[in-house]
Amino acid sequence: MPAILAGVIYLFRNKYLLGGLVFAIAFSLQLKANHFQITYYTGLLVGAVLLWKYVIELKQKNIDFVWKSGVVLVVAVILALATNTSSLWSTYEYATSTIRGKSELSKEADGSSNEVAAKGGLDKSYITNWSLGIGETWSLVFPNAKGGPTGRIGEDQSALKNVDNRMKQMVSQSNSYWGNQPFTAGPVYVGAIIVLLFLLGIVTIDNWIKWPLLAITVLAIMLAWGKNFMGLTNIFIDYFPMYNKFRTVTMWLTVVEMIMPIVAVLFLNELITKENFWEKNKKKLMITSGVFLGILVLFGLTPDSFFSFFGDQEYAQLTQQMNQNPQQAGQYQIFIDSIETARMSIFKSDLWRSVGLLVLALAGVFGYGYGKIKGDYLVYGLIVVVTLDLWSVDKRYLNGDKVRGQYVNWMPKEEKKTPFTAENYDLQILQMETKANPHLQKAMDANLKSALQKEKSDRIQQQELMFNTLDTMTNYRVLDLANNTFNTSRTSYFHKTIGGYHAAKLMRYQELIEFHLNRGTGQFHQPVLNMLNTKYVIMGGEQAQVQVNPEAAGNAWFVSNIQWVKNADEEINAIGDFKPKSTAIIDERFKTNVKEEFTSGRIQQVRGRVNHMTYKSSSTSDGFAVFSEVYYQPGWQAFIDGEPAEHVRVDYVLRGMNIPAGDHTIEFKFIPDSYFVGEKISMASSILLLIAAGALLFMQYKKKDEEVA
Repeated sequence: MPAILAGVIYLFRNKYLLGGLVFAIAFSLQLKANHFQITYYTGLLVGAVLLWKYVIELKQKNIDFVWKSGVVLVVAVILALATNTSSLWSTYEYATSTIRGKSELSKEADGSSNEVAAKGGLDKSYITNWSLGIGETWSLVFPNAKGGPTGRIGEDQSALKNVDNRMKQMVSQSNSYWGNQPFTAGPVYVGAIIVLLFLLGIVTIDNWIKWPLLAITVLAIMLAWGKNFMGLTNIFIDYFPMYNKFRTVTMWLTVVEMIMPIVAVLFLNELITKENFWEKNKKKLMITSGVFLGILVLFGLTPDSFFSFFGDQEYAQLTQQMNQNPQQAGQYQIFIDSIETARMSIFKSDLWRSVGLLVLALAGVFGYGYGKIKGDYLVYGLIVVVTLDLWSVDKRYLNGDKVRGQYVNWMPKEEKKTPFTAENYDLQILQMETKANPHLQKAMDANLKSALQKEKSDRIQQQELMFNTLDTMTNYRVLDLANNTFNTSRTSYFHKTIGGYHAAKLMRYQELIEFHLNRGTGQFHQPVLNMLNTKYVIMGGEQAQVQVNPEAAGNAWFVSNIQWVKNADEEINAIGDFKPKSTAIIDERFKTNVKEEFTSGRIQQVRGRVNHMTYKSSSTSDGFAVFSEVYYQPGWQAFIDGEPAEHVRVDYVLRGMNIPAGDHTIEFKFIPDSYFVGEKISMASSILLLIAAGALLFMQYKKKDEEVA
C-alpha cells in the first residue's frame, strides 16, 4: 500500500516512467498477496488522492499533466492486473460459487426468506460482526482503552489491587476485554506520539495532500465502526460495488495505520526545513496539543464519566441475572463494581503511560521550536521513543515468560512441525481400515521399514507416515463430532472429512450443511451422510468413540432411478429423505444432458488425486452413475476412455454422468482456462514488467555515468 501511494507521488512530481513502474510493481505484488479487501481500501485511498490532485490541476488548466499521468496509471493498472491474470480470473470464477455469490434458494434452512443471499454478497450481520466500538477508537492512542486482548483479568495482578477481597477470585476469571467485538487478539495501536504528530500536521502543514489523507482517515475510522455507525456502513454495503463481499470492517484501520505516520513525517519535515514555520504555527500547535493532552488527562481523572467498562451484551446479561435473583442483588452489584474497579485500573495505567509519552514528545517539539534542541536530535529522539513505545506494546503479545530458562508459552519446534497428534479415535479408524485392507497394511509396513532404514523416527513421525499411507490408499470420509466439525482443520490432518473450514465456502455446500448437517440443531440427515460417503462418525464426549456407517454409498455407484425436481428449493429438500444408492435427484435444467438409462454394473475409484480422479466401470448395459465428489464449474472436465464426456450436478452438490455399456475408464480432470491460459498471460506480463524495470535502471545508471564524465 505505501509503495503504491509512492508511485502516485512520483507521478505528481512529473516522473512518469518511474512513478508508473513503481505503481505497477507495487500493485502487482499487492494483488499477488491475494487480499482483495486491502486492495479495495487501497483503491479508495488512491482514488481520493488522485481526485483531489486532478481537481487542483484542472482548476489551474494543467490538462497536460492530467492526461499524461492518467494514461500512465491506466497502463500501470492494466500491466499489474495482467501479471495476476490467473489468480484474479480464478478468484472471480470461484467467488460466484461461494457464500459471497448468489444463492438459488428462496428460503433459508429455518424457513425465512433468503433475500440477502439471492442478491449476492454477505449478510450485513456477518460483514459487521467485528466492528470497532466508537469508544474503542481511543485504542489508537492508548491500547488498553477497552482492555487489550480477550483474556482473564487475573493475568494482570496489579488490576486486582483495589478489588474487594471477596470478589478477587471471580473478578480474576472475568474477561479483561470489555469492548463489543466477539473477541479480539489485541487492539490496533498506532502510537500516542504518532497520533499527536498526525493531529499537529493536519492543523499546520501546507500541503494539499493532507486533505484527502484526512478525509480517508476519518472515513476509514467511521467505516471500521461498522454496526456502531450503521447509517454509513449501509450506504457502502448497498451502493458501493463489491463492498458486501468483505467482512471484518475493523480491517479499515490498516489504512489509518499507514496514513497517520505519513502525515506525522510531513509535519516534522516542515517543522524542521520550512522557514518561519514555528513562528507562523506556534499558536495552533499549542492549542491542538493542549486540547488533546487535556482530553486525555480528563479521561484519566474521571474515566467513568466518559467510558463504560462493560460490553453491551455483558452488562445486559449481568443485569438480567441480578433482576432474576433480587435476593442476591447486593452481591451482584459488588461483583459489577469490582469488575469495573479492575478494568478501570487497566484503563488508567495505559492512559497515563500514553500521557507521559505525549509530554515527552511535546517537550521535544517545543524544545526545538524555542531553539533548545537541534532538529536532528529531535528526529532521532522521536524515532527512539516511538520505537520503544511500540516495542513495549508489541511485547505484551509475545508471551515471553520463562520458567527455569524455558519459554512457557512458546511453541516447540517439534509441535510446529507436527501441529496435531493422533487421538484414540484416529487410531481406531486406522486399525479398522488396515484390518479390512491387507494391501494397506503391507504398504504401511514397507513405508515404515524404508523410513527406519534412512533415519531414526519417533512415534509421532511413524504415525504421520502411517496416516499418509492411509490417505493415499483409501477414500472414505469422516464426520467428526469430537471437534468443532465445520470450523476445524484438525480432522483433515488424518482423514478425508465432510467438515472443515474456509472463509469462502462454496455456497451450495454451506447450504447443505445448514439444511442437513446442522450440529446446532442436531440434524444430521442419514441420506446426506450416505451420499457423501461418510464411513465413520467420531462421536464426541470425554471418551470419543468411532461409529461405522454401513450405509455409506462409496465413491461412485450406478443408480436405478432418477427423480427430477424443478428448482434448487425442491432439490435441497428432496435429498433429506431418499435412497442415494438407488436414486439420483437432478434439476430439470440438466434434462437434455441426461439419458434415463440404468444398469446394475460396477464402478469404483482407482485413483483419487485432488485434481485428477480415475474410475473403472463395468456394466452389461448403459447406465447413469453418481460420483461422491462436489460438482464445480467451470474447470472440471470429464472423460470416458480419453474422450470428453458431459457430466451434470446431482443430489444438490454431487456429480453424475451417463456411462456406456462395457469396461471403461472414467476420468475427472481439473483444467480451468482461468489457470492454464491465465498463467501464460501472467508470465508474459511479468516478463514485460521486469524488462521495463531493467530498462529504467539501465537508463538511470547511464545518466549517472554521463554526469560523472
